[in-house]
Amino acid sequence: ELVPVSLNLGTAVTRMDARLSLQSNDDGQVVVAIHGIRKEPNLNFEFFGHKFTDDDKKNLLDSGNMGRVVDLKNHKTGETIPSIISVDRLTNELVALRTEFIKIPDELKGVKLNDEQKQTLMEGKPLYLEGMVSKKGTHFDATVQFNADKRFVEFQFDRNNSNKQTLD
Repeated sequence: ELVPVSLNLGTAVTRMDARLSLQSNDDGQVVVAIHGIRKEPNLNFEFFGHKFTDDDKKNLLDSGNMGRVVDLKNHKTGETIPSIISVDRLTNELVALRTEFIKIPDELKGVKLNDEQKQTLMEGKPLYLEGMVSKKGTHFDATVQFNADKRFVEFQFDRNNSNKQTLD
């Protein structure tokens, strides 16, 4: 959720909506991080060592998900981390998730996923599923994809819908 934030910098005061998160600083202390709303995701600069291709940019802008696994670099440790990238829909900030943290359910809305379908979702790719059943008992087909920001599989028809239905 976005929360209203006021920053008083002595000579300037600013008010904005922002997302707040808890992060560790260099000393290992937990601090509050403020994520302001951006007009659009910043795709013209490297993101943890990854340079976005035209396809990456198109996918992120169209679906909110890049649609593939890339190796990101931790600049502090030099570690290479296989990850997927999505756009935070509230702030337009880029969000990465290590592939080791991706958890794919065995079933989505009544459709049992086979190993190939699970692998497609693990790779951050979109997957078209037929024969799902809504909470109201209606059968429907839709494209689903794992979202790094939300940390679960989402329906792609949710992208521009403010009243989002989730798979929880």
